[in-house]
Amino acid sequence: MKVDEIYTIPSYDYQGENNWGDVLLPVDLKSMGKPIPLPDGLEARVRSDYVSIYKPIKEDGEDVFLRIAGMELLGSDLPTPKPARQVDTLSVHPKYRKKGLARILYHLALRYVSPYLEAGYQQTPGGKKMWLALANDPQVQVQGLVEFLEQEVIDQKYQADWAKKAKAELLKKFMALGPEYMGKSRDSKNKLIFLVPIVNLGRALALAQEFSDIQLYHEVHRPPALTTGLLATWRG
Repeated sequence: MKVDEIYTIPSYDYQGENNWGDVLLPVDLKSMGKPIPLPDGLEARVRSDYVSIYKPIKEDGEDVFLRIAGMELLGSDLPTPKPARQVDTLSVHPKYRKKGLARILYHLALRYVSPYLEAGYQQTPGGKKMWLALANDPQVQVQGLVEFLEQEVIDQKYQADWAKKAKAELLKKFMALGPEYMGKSRDSKNKLIFLVPIVNLGRALALAQEFSDIQLYHEVHRPPALTTGLLATWRG
């Protein structure tokens, strides 16, 4: 089934890709990770925290590499079978955009770093387009992520009766979306994480907003009880 739209992560305007400066590196790039040959004479390097693509060029008569694309990765607290990584930033040299390099970076990260890749907490318009493309990529499965703070949703001892009732109704609506329980966060046993089908993520986001509205009114200093995100899994 083709996915036409993903309702999820807040937008932000990342300016780094507009200020790209040429980065020339020596051909010996051992510190940048294992070399992976790509089409058109390009070469990729992969580390746990960075995936990059280089083009061999001549500079003052010497063989050097020009960095033309890169993706920075962070750790993730998702309870996946193997540790997941989270996308921090992705940028492509202005001269090499619209050539599919962003998609290659995602594939490289999923194949060689971790088969589980979490979207960042914010996305550029280009990042949203990329995740929509991944959702329609036969080699990748994209699912919605929903994270509850257990004490705010289940343990409601100190909440007003009206807030308890409202949250109970929202939970019923959420369970109707067909969520799959992943487990508790690696860094906080108070976080319960579920997977939801992409087609239901928009409704999950609306529920997250309703939870937040209740807490903004009733529990001003508490974090949102329900948040949403995206998870890409490598199918190969």
